[in-house]
Amino acid sequence: MVMSLRDDIVFKDPLNTFVGIENYKSIFWALRFNGRILFKGLWVEISSVWQPMENVIMVRWTVHGIPRVPWESRGRFDGTSIYKLDKKGKIFEHRVNNIALNSPPKFKVLGVEDIIQSLGCPSTPKPTFFETSSSSSSSKGS
Repeated sequence: MVMSLRDDIVFKDPLNTFVGIENYKSIFWALRFNGRILFKGLWVEISSVWQPMENVIMVRWTVHGIPRVPWESRGRFDGTSIYKLDKKGKIFEHRVNNIALNSPPKFKVLGVEDIIQSLGCPSTPKPTFFETSSSSSSSKGS
């Protein structure tokens, strides 16, 4: 499947918005360049493609990477891309959402409410001293 891009394509991620085909190409050139420097292995896995509306294509993807570090390590980022099409079928907007660095399976993401509650309500104070038995007490006979 070959998709055609408009010259005035808009790329949006959670932090940035870029306009124009040259900026769009530069973004992906920079991603590939940095990927080759930082990772000894890097690949994209497309897990699903669907069309929720006539002029929208959605893609769920995972980027896998093996960083250039002396210890055994792997990275994984999940995300979605939303492509909006004009009446001629050309892409005029590419939006990247839900980018998440996947951590070990036991990792739990806290909601904002949970984080605020944990900051505002410290746990019950615990003794920070060692108790000694009454026979070793220094105040005998008082």
